[in-house]
Amino acid sequence: DAALDIDAKGTLGPGVVTAWRWKDTAGKVLELDLRSDVLFHNGDTLSSDDFKFTLFDRLQADKSLQVGGIWWALEGIEMPSP
Repeated sequence: DAALDIDAKGTLGPGVVTAWRWKDTAGKVLELDLRSDVLFHNGDTLSSDDFKFTLFDRLQADKSLQVGGIWWALEGIEMPSP
């Protein structure tokens, strides 16, 4: 599943991410809530650490990756729960 669903009108909707809130006025730090039923192929549950590593930490460490999309613009992701 995609992190966020984008409909034909360009409106964001829930995907793996069920809720999102800006933590700053500049739109650079995002707080996310995730679905609890997302599993890896081996049966492990997706954690907030997994999500943050994939779509933030890894992208910040290697700017040559092409999977960045909208996540490139962020300066931080906060995940309040595992």
